[in-house]
Amino acid sequence: MVTRYAITNGNYGNNFSVSVIVRILSILEQDGRTKRTNLAGRSGLNYNKCIGYINLLNQLGWINLVFDDGFWFVTISRQGIEAIERLAATRGILQSSDDYFHT
Repeated sequence: MVTRYAITNGNYGNNFSVSVIVRILSILEQDGRTKRTNLAGRSGLNYNKCIGYINLLNQLGWINLVFDDGFWFVTISRQGIEAIERLAATRGILQSSDDYFHT
């Protein structure tokens, strides 16, 4: 199970929110290929925080980064589609703990 307080970025010690992960994956599932800056704006994150999520999701294999025509694009992978289904199903259960640990 993925929870906000269980996944950390070893380099910076940042916590990651399950609800933000679901939001990012949902945006990618709906919009398809998206520039990183646009994803940050659509997800309501500042650019640097969004890059942290992109790096995490890329390491998990849930998204793909594609360099095309001078820009980096983000797409959801098949594993990401499966993950969003699992996370969305458990989101209600995790919502109370996610709210508690939100900073």
